[in-house]
Amino acid sequence: MLSSVPVVELRNHYQFNGFHFITLFQSDTNDVPYYSTPTIRTHPSMKSQLIFPVTSNQCLPLYEAVTSMEHQIVQRLLQINVDIREKIPQHVSSKIMNGDASALLRPNYQSSNGNFVVWLKAIEQDNLQMYTWNGDRIANVSELGYGEYQFVLRMSKIFLGFHGETPYVASLQMRVVKLRYRAISKEE
Repeated sequence: MLSSVPVVELRNHYQFNGFHFITLFQSDTNDVPYYSTPTIRTHPSMKSQLIFPVTSNQCLPLYEAVTSMEHQIVQRLLQINVDIREKIPQHVSSKIMNGDASALLRPNYQSSNGNFVVWLKAIEQDNLQMYTWNGDRIANVSELGYGEYQFVLRMSKIFLGFHGETPYVASLQMRVVKLRYRAISKEE
């Protein structure tokens, strides 16, 4: 697991349920890129899936890692090979060929009151590895609350397609695959 941003390559276009994706691999190891965060104080939000809000002020290294990864991806998309470009949706291919980097990749961090926030989404609970600070397994997300977390993020694919009413045609899919948690009071 890396705490720095790996150099990535775009490979293998595939479709899943009619949606288009490109897989990411680390250039030096051919492994899927992962990123291990420093300790972050946050709380989970549970709607249809487990989500953790993290602002750039809470964890500047995470903000820098994600924006650096996104910058790399934009550069790689602008240089995408013809074999992949021919398989992706026409509106995505047109944007890439147009070379408009500012409208290519939807940022994971969104501006909120002068700060930037990312909503770290976890993979499905059955596959999410959750541990206490001491290494004991956490059985259920209901045991999570406000506290200190360390996350392992998988950054393994890019979604290609429409992104609502935005001009973007691609987005980095990041998922929390493992977490470590220690409950603390908000006063600590």
